[in-house]
Amino acid sequence: MKIGLVQDGARTFGSAEQVSPQQRIHEVVEEAVFAEEMGFDFFGLAEVHFSDVMTMSSPEVVLAAIGARTSRIKLRFVSTPLLAFNHPLRVAERIATLDNLTNGRIELGTARSNQAHTLEAFGIDVSETRTQFADALELIVKALSQETFSHDGPVWQVPERTIYPRPLQRPHPPVFGSATSIETHRFAGEQGIGIMSGNSLPGGWDFVQECLDVYRSAWTDAADRGRATNSTFSVLALRAHCAERSEQAMEEAADAAFDAIDLVTRWYSAIAAKSDDYAYMAKFQELDDHKRDLPWMIERAPYLTIGDPDFFVDRIARLEAMGVDEFILEIDGLGHAKQMQAIELIGREVLPRIREKEEIAR
Repeated sequence: MKIGLVQDGARTFGSAEQVSPQQRIHEVVEEAVFAEEMGFDFFGLAEVHFSDVMTMSSPEVVLAAIGARTSRIKLRFVSTPLLAFNHPLRVAERIATLDNLTNGRIELGTARSNQAHTLEAFGIDVSETRTQFADALELIVKALSQETFSHDGPVWQVPERTIYPRPLQRPHPPVFGSATSIETHRFAGEQGIGIMSGNSLPGGWDFVQECLDVYRSAWTDAADRGRATNSTFSVLALRAHCAERSEQAMEEAADAAFDAIDLVTRWYSAIAAKSDDYAYMAKFQELDDHKRDLPWMIERAPYLTIGDPDFFVDRIARLEAMGVDEFILEIDGLGHAKQMQAIELIGREVLPRIREKEEIAR
């Protein structure tokens, strides 16, 4: 089981004091460097546009800074939208360049976007996101893995070209998809890419299991198509926090957790109203009866993982027993000091116990 830290650069959630974008970006770099020191396996940044509370509109810039100050930890783009405003050739070039800069530590996480206001600003028709995503994925993998490639897809047509520099990882850096629907889990499995599974709160643990079963049953090794083999199933904790006592952790993280759920509910409700293709996202509205019941939400799904080290060890063990390969912890929106404390506590008291259990199991 690998444990990763992800950030979207939240500079104000709940009762955390708002800081400037400049300060928050520097804090994110410090948190990533500390995550490596504390033994986390990977660090990721989400791509978020037009948000006054999140600072990660250009994660590739921040990952470059982190890459220059770290040497071991894997660095992942968590949710790069594979849509027309992120031309797939430019995505491939950025990935290849950063792979060279970090000596082969870059991972590409992809998405088709769940934010209607972003799609509207960039002129993307909601009904076209699946087609753009699938075509972009094909083109990016070609550009990264083939010395010379061409592409004739439904969205992009590219004559014979070679990108420079070539990535260090061969045939290409690991590729993941971000998924909130059963259909996207199935698609990722068919494509032979890893999956970062979210949206577990409405459906609970049963939904996590269903997503895992669908992905595993659909997964096809794409090595014969020149792709890197990746069967990693990851689960996201949208808000995670660890403190010495579970009661303390919940008290410190409650406002940030509630505000994050409210924000996601607004995002999902807005895009669900735009297209039947996103209608499943309206299920977040069904949580209204429990929207301020933090213990209920923590128990219901890994989407909120907030507690003491023992709680984290037990939750990770439960996920591992299900067959989950990675747990992605979004420790954000609490303020830099509390986030650094949580990273240290997990690194000192959770990760060693998880790895000790795995060694004994071997």
